[in-house]
Amino acid sequence: MRWLRGAAVPVAVLCAVSLALLPVAFLTLNRGTFGLTAGGILLAALLTAGALASVVLVGQLLACTFGSGSRIVLPVVASLAALQSVLFTLVYVGSFFSNQFWDDNLTYHVVASALANPEPALQFLGAGKDLALARYILPGAAGVFLLIVAGVWLMLLRAAAGVRHRGWRMSLLHPLAALAGSAVFAVALAVYAPQATKGEPLLDFFGVAPSRSFSDWTVDQRAAALAAALDERSYPVMKRSGTRKNVVIILSDSIRADHLDVYGYGRHTTPFLSGLVAQQRAAPADMVLSTCSASYCGIASMLASVPYSKLSRHNFKLNSTLKRAGYRVSYYLSGDHRGWRYLWEFYGDDIDDMRDCAARSCSNDLDDRETIADFRNVARFDGQPRFFFFFLMSSHRIGAKLPEYQRFQPVLDDIQLAATRNRKIPAGYDAHDVPLFPPFTAQEEEAIVNRYDNGILQADAMVQSIFAVLKEKGYLDNSIVVFSSDHGESSGERGYLSHGRSLYQTDMRVPLLIYDEDADRYRGRPFAAQIDIAPTVLDRLGLPIPSSWDGVSLLSPMAPRVTWHQTSYRQRPCAAAVQWSSTAFRKYIRCANYDQRISEELFDLSNDPSESRNIVSEAGGGELEKLRVETTRLLGQPQCPGRGKRCGQPQ
Repeated sequence: MRWLRGAAVPVAVLCAVSLALLPVAFLTLNRGTFGLTAGGILLAALLTAGALASVVLVGQLLACTFGSGSRIVLPVVASLAALQSVLFTLVYVGSFFSNQFWDDNLTYHVVASALANPEPALQFLGAGKDLALARYILPGAAGVFLLIVAGVWLMLLRAAAGVRHRGWRMSLLHPLAALAGSAVFAVALAVYAPQATKGEPLLDFFGVAPSRSFSDWTVDQRAAALAAALDERSYPVMKRSGTRKNVVIILSDSIRADHLDVYGYGRHTTPFLSGLVAQQRAAPADMVLSTCSASYCGIASMLASVPYSKLSRHNFKLNSTLKRAGYRVSYYLSGDHRGWRYLWEFYGDDIDDMRDCAARSCSNDLDDRETIADFRNVARFDGQPRFFFFFLMSSHRIGAKLPEYQRFQPVLDDIQLAATRNRKIPAGYDAHDVPLFPPFTAQEEEAIVNRYDNGILQADAMVQSIFAVLKEKGYLDNSIVVFSSDHGESSGERGYLSHGRSLYQTDMRVPLLIYDEDADRYRGRPFAAQIDIAPTVLDRLGLPIPSSWDGVSLLSPMAPRVTWHQTSYRQRPCAAAVQWSSTAFRKYIRCANYDQRISEELFDLSNDPSESRNIVSEAGGGELEKLRVETTRLLGQPQCPGRGKRCGQPQ
């Protein structure tokens, strides 16, 4: 048995190291999900080594203070090691599922927001609204998990403590050297290979890494940032003027235009907005497409008037131009915008009043009533023009749903259904490698649509409340008010649910209604893009439109154009080109799919607005090749499950 006792120490040390590196192994096995490079895996290993060295260093300091034989040393070290292991494991596993669901890592703000308002998170996990699960069961399970890991660490440390009797006594220098070495190599890796920080879950969780979605710095982003900087330097600073119109932009999350009766929907979902149009006080633009099918790029491209490929926190934004024109800028935001750090950084500093949930200490950031209650405290119009930007959540799947707006029944509480469906792989592919997903049942689709329409009905009531405050406080009489959305929403079409995964019209066609004293000037536009909102506002105010903006004013004559659109979903990235002229209106979609396939779709939106017939095989080769080249460039090098020849290459 002597050989067994002799092997106890190295076996214990090996087990301890394996336990510490277990989260890194999980990260390595799922590197495609996180979008990590080999440098990212190395960085994660260095972070783990540094954390473990810190734990050992604390143990050595305790041993020096209380004596190496003290009973306090090993339990404290085991507890700290367990905390490190559990923290890394929870962040990595949690980020794995968040990437499966919404294609992004967890952040501290997202977790804090979920803990403050657990109902949507519980529904997302399929636990209904059982608050006891959030308050007692899940924390209790985490506590038990922590105790088990701490017990394992304690046993391993007791076995490994014999190493000091075998001629190698650990000193303070050993953990200090390991900690310093890990830190130096990690910093060097982050500085000389910044791509290594992209997608590393722990850095994202604590907000240490550069913002992931705006950190790639493509050629397009660099050129756009340079042009924006030149615009910002040369843009005139004007004196405060009370003669200019107030500007109000209201975005309601996830609203598709074809579910508004303003656009011919069979249900009366927007009584207030429809009333404005009927009174000719507001005009709807006929066909408006979002830049992408996710919130942060939809919001950002609207404010910066550039497509997704050119977005960065350095864009010259609408709020910046208006602030230079003497406007006071106020943002009233529902939802947790701080949790999406790239969006929070994008907003910038040219905002006088940032009224989000943190600023107003609200109880539920998903309840638009709290945002509007905060807006009711706004001062009366004092002659200084104002820019108000509102973001509402009533129409979003996880937005707070109020009983008085549950008109359409039955409803399906589909948060967890969306989470589950978005993780499914395709059931097959069509002749053009487009993925096919199993359809929902007719009963499911009806209940999903009912719940969605109730959310739009509620959003319409929230917009009415905003108009009432604007009128009461003296802002409405001299205002231009824009109502739109950041993106659309799939409600079961093609087996999709929610948004962010596709560039079909269900996810991209958004409403655009403009309230103005002369609303007729905005009518008759057969096509517009989300990036056209900011130039239209400046044109209406008589202010110069920055040359770095790609959008066009809706007050200018129509001309043939091509707009570019993308998804942010790394596991199936898509890019689209929309061509409009007086004789043609077509959309080309290119996606890098799950099974190393490149799908292509071409739709004639003039004659096929529901995109039911893919005519890509009928298109001319030269014209199609141009679209292939540009959309492939926008996609870059898409993450693929393997190294198939078809992945990312034109067909």
